[in-house]
Amino acid sequence: AELVSDRGDDDEGAELDDGDDGHGDDDLTHADPASLASDPDITDPTATRPLPGALVGERGDMVAVINDRVLELSPVGRLGPGMASRLRNWRALTIPDDAVPEFCAEFLPDLLDHFSVTDRERRLELPEFDHVELELSIRPSNGGDLRRGRMRRVPGMDLMVQWHHVMVLRMSDGTFARRARPLTAGDMGRGGAHEVDARTIELMDAIADAGWAWLLEPGEFRVTESDAGTLLADGVAALNALDDVGVTVTEEVPEVRRSTEGLRVSVVTEDDSSGIDWLGLSVTVTVEGRPVPFAAIFQAVVTGQDEFLTADGILVSVDLDKFGELKVILEEAIAASAEKVGRIPDKSKMRIGLGQAGLLSDLVGLADDMEPPSGRAKALLELASDAPDPVPVPAALEADLRPYQQQGLDWLAMLWRHKIGGILADDMGLGKTIQSLALIAHAHETYAHADGVGSTPEASPGPFLVVAPSSVVPNWEAEARKFVPSLRVARRSATEAKSPTRVAEDAAANDIVVTSATVLRLDAESYAGVEWAGVILDEAQQAKNPASKLFAALAGLRAEFLLAVTGTPMENNLTELWAVSALSCRGVLPDAKAFKELYRNPIEKAGDSAALDRLRRRLRPFLLRRRKELVAADLPPRTDAVVEVELTAAHRRIYERELARQRAALMELLDDFDSNRISILAGLTVLRRLCLDASLVDPAHEGVPSAKTDELITSLREVVAEGHRALVFSQFTTYLDTVVDRLRVEGITVAHLDGKTTDRAGAVGAFTEGGAQVFCLSLKAGGVGLNLVGADYVFLLDPWWNPATEAQAVDRAHRIGQTRPVLVYRMVARDTIEERVVELQQRKAELFASVLDNGEHFSAALTADDLRGLLD
Repeated sequence: AELVSDRGDDDEGAELDDGDDGHGDDDLTHADPASLASDPDITDPTATRPLPGALVGERGDMVAVINDRVLELSPVGRLGPGMASRLRNWRALTIPDDAVPEFCAEFLPDLLDHFSVTDRERRLELPEFDHVELELSIRPSNGGDLRRGRMRRVPGMDLMVQWHHVMVLRMSDGTFARRARPLTAGDMGRGGAHEVDARTIELMDAIADAGWAWLLEPGEFRVTESDAGTLLADGVAALNALDDVGVTVTEEVPEVRRSTEGLRVSVVTEDDSSGIDWLGLSVTVTVEGRPVPFAAIFQAVVTGQDEFLTADGILVSVDLDKFGELKVILEEAIAASAEKVGRIPDKSKMRIGLGQAGLLSDLVGLADDMEPPSGRAKALLELASDAPDPVPVPAALEADLRPYQQQGLDWLAMLWRHKIGGILADDMGLGKTIQSLALIAHAHETYAHADGVGSTPEASPGPFLVVAPSSVVPNWEAEARKFVPSLRVARRSATEAKSPTRVAEDAAANDIVVTSATVLRLDAESYAGVEWAGVILDEAQQAKNPASKLFAALAGLRAEFLLAVTGTPMENNLTELWAVSALSCRGVLPDAKAFKELYRNPIEKAGDSAALDRLRRRLRPFLLRRRKELVAADLPPRTDAVVEVELTAAHRRIYERELARQRAALMELLDDFDSNRISILAGLTVLRRLCLDASLVDPAHEGVPSAKTDELITSLREVVAEGHRALVFSQFTTYLDTVVDRLRVEGITVAHLDGKTTDRAGAVGAFTEGGAQVFCLSLKAGGVGLNLVGADYVFLLDPWWNPATEAQAVDRAHRIGQTRPVLVYRMVARDTIEERVVELQQRKAELFASVLDNGEHFSAALTADDLRGLLD
């Protein structure tokens, strides 16, 4: 049998007939015989029009059908009965004139491979190869990924794309025909021994060079979301511009274009109408004036996509840094708003308070559009500014303020004006007490009442409560009487049960009430019963534990304003900083759980610099810290040195035996650090005491010389002989007792202060006024609140892993008022746990510096790994 080309009845086009007229002329080619016939026995009276096609084979078990200009060959068994019956009237396939080249290119070569073809009209010809092209077809996805065999729905733009290898064929009349097939891995040079067409590889290289290498995949595959948008907005034109590369896009694919402008952030603020000190806040993002859902933007941020596609087909670029920061800020704003209104708001109906001044400042920095701030928005931005309005020195203050102290008063006055507290975190020795007293005087001087402004008792803002360590309560009273003598001051050194007056009575009769943290904790209910104008919490790190009774007592005070005064608002970890902030500038930081998730874990565990920067910005309006070397140019220099002490042979043998014993015991306990913390620290304390003097661990070693004590006494002899005076600090009071005894034997006059001292003022006076040459102090009792500028030498006998504690001790001497250079000696026993403590100390100092002094590295609090390092 053969396929015959004949002129159709309407004399248009070429007609393929399955009949054989016996001529057999003009065969183009011959293959293995196969018959082509229609079955006369198939009848269907309902058929009105023959389907273009034919049954193929002697038994009619194959069918050829023209379906939408595609010649399909398939077994009859796969056809529905209706379609099979419609083939009965088929006699010829008519090909229009303008489709003859396409037929010759697409179908004739394959037909010649299987049939004998007779061209009676001499219109059929095999075209000649001209060149190769690559064509990308793009259609909407039906949810399936044909390349990977998956079926799933992808939200947003979802396309199926496929490359085709196109052979462009030239006809004898100069026209061209195209023969296309899917591009295969072999065509791309990925098929091993498959012969690769050089021109195809050249075209692929051109596509890759144009930036579209990610599209070069065999088979049909899915392209979604921003990639799909980029392909339609940029790729179609870019690929069509390449020689011999083309793109076809079906009508169902929507049009996509790039936005004519970037995303714009708009911030709108409005004073809350409820009368509460809240600020209404709404944030919107638009492109070309149309709102854009936050979900689409933040999805791009989370996935790292620098572009996304809007629902109406606009491809928009995303500044990942900017909108990543916006995402975090809005999450914080929503959390803060939820705390205030009791529910989670949307981003157009948030409410924030003064504590979110830093947050609003960050938002303003990101905003492209914002009305000039007024009302509460203006107040928040004033808090966030680096230049508060200056205020005059109060007339009641009898002291001259240094320039940085005046700036401190300006800042404190701004906080007082807005009735929100803060943290005055200047270095030790820069005059935090005088700045605090200046604020109290300012509060009295500017207090508004019915008749005007004044500072008489009748026009008082109310009493201020000063809470300080026991050792400095007398100093606070003395400083207040000296610098603000017109204000009435009362000192409460005992509980109500042991005092002649009640807390409420002292508060009513005085402008300033000074008490200790211990007394406040014990009399918490009495202090909570008074309405205080403000609270000054001196050495605020004493309230660093949010689970402590002192923290609860402070949190229970009735005061709109609390100023935390401390050179070390954080000593070990960020939770301590959170605790001090929660008391002073309430609402600035999120609750403890959110703070841990947003800040502590990322900073301490992961070294997240972005979280660290964000924490600094949140705290900046409410935390003022100045370093001595930056603001006190006239402060004399300070020199630090480590004095290495070699243990005697007998002392060394005792230490090594004890180290081996403790190491064996402690290493096992460290596997459960939290449960065994007390036992572990007790073991380490034994080693630290042993570094000082063997008799501190076992009285039987009393005859073993202490090299550290001998070295100290030798150094102090030289110091006092040259007319200098010294401070000597140790953690261990029993060791201090030993040092004091040795000094007295040497004839050196000595003052002594530790936790057992009952007359603290007398001990301090023995040095400041009595002329003692050496002052021996425990770190806990003498490390804070004292002004000991009479000393210009400081000896630290045993290093401690909290560097802030040592810094506080040193600053008893190196502070405002010191006129001589200060020398600081840290005495460290060589090849002992003390050397490891110094190393740990340096690492922990980085955490403090990173948060408060703009450092770039961080370390966590004391951990099991830290302690293992001490025992190595």
